[in-house]
Amino acid sequence: MSSEFHKLVEALLNDGAELLKTGDFARAREIFDEAMRINPGNPAALHMAAIVASMQGRLLEAITLLNGSLLARPDDAKAWANLARMALSSGNLVGAEVAASIACRIDASYGAARQIQVQIQSHLEAVGMTLEQYVRRVPSATPEAQYVWIGIHMATPLMATQIPPSMATSNSPT
Repeated sequence: MSSEFHKLVEALLNDGAELLKTGDFARAREIFDEAMRINPGNPAALHMAAIVASMQGRLLEAITLLNGSLLARPDDAKAWANLARMALSSGNLVGAEVAASIACRIDASYGAARQIQVQIQSHLEAVGMTLEQYVRRVPSATPEAQYVWIGIHMATPLMATQIPPSMATSNSPT
């Protein structure tokens, strides 16, 4: 991509981020879509469009966009933390824990991922279960929860070997 196109995409991303801060989600999404039209697969544009979709309650679309961002940039701690938030929203505590853990491994100082892990732990304590007990009793069957697993497996090919077998069997898509 030429320098001019790069500058245009960056300007669009900045404009969209400003609109996002003001709550103009529809216009922000239009701008992020324009950035993706100019530079298909741009991880920042996909990530920002995912945030908008999530804020508008379109969780499946948000997770799909975020998965695309992570495929292009699997070392993005903020994207992993956002995937963890979305997994938590979909009821997939295990997917949320895995995504938050990846974010923490990428950037140990990133507080948002640690905050998500605290939320997960609080939820588990409230129901009196460990994460592994939760996995065995509560399958993650929603489409959103399954898309979280698809994204994790696609963006991190080695994740399947890092997830305890009981978790991978109970919560990964078949």
